[in-house]
Amino acid sequence: QFDSMCREQDLWAIRELEEQTTDVCCQMGLIGAPVDVQALQELERELSLRLEILEADVYRAAGQVFNMNSPKQKQLLLFGPKKEGNQGLVPVKLTKGGKLKSQKGLETTIYDYSTDQESLEPFADNAVVVALAAYAEVAKLQSTYVQGYLGVAGDPKKPCRIFNGRIHTDLVQYGTLTGRFSSRAPNLQNIPAPRSELGKKVRGLFRAPKGYRFLVSDYA
Repeated sequence: QFDSMCREQDLWAIRELEEQTTDVCCQMGLIGAPVDVQALQELERELSLRLEILEADVYRAAGQVFNMNSPKQKQLLLFGPKKEGNQGLVPVKLTKGGKLKSQKGLETTIYDYSTDQESLEPFADNAVVVALAAYAEVAKLQSTYVQGYLGVAGDPKKPCRIFNGRIHTDLVQYGTLTGRFSSRAPNLQNIPAPRSELGKKVRGLFRAPKGYRFLVSDYA
């Protein structure tokens, strides 16, 4: 009975805290985050041009043109034999499907190995891997942030998230197992760190309105 009373008290305490915070979250979502739309559009053009250059760098390093959006073609290029014009790298990390095949005792092939950033870290001295990593970094910024905010014409999965110069994110109070908030549509808690030139440009898209300043704070 004592345990039951404690649990009930805990639930009421949590409910009271969540209800107080809900009003703040709703206000923040309605007010939105001000963003420089013109700078965002200029960044989109800059990244599109940079991606064309980086794509050419990849083909030049590989000595062939291939579909970089095709996992199989990337696997063949990276892990296929050198005598056939590929890189001949020894793969190190199985994909999810590859792991299942391995657990069942089935034979795996080069198409069962991952080509993600982590799996290619051991080959940092390979020209193709370096070129692919440079392309992937810019492509992620373009897709996740620039197109994620501006939207992509004709793509219902990527609508424009900017209304009257502001982005109105959805703060989710129950979004993580650790108890902190999460942010979605779009995720404004996941802005690139300003360690790189492009990271600074993405962060710089958010501008405080006239008469206001941004306050950046953290638990530290």
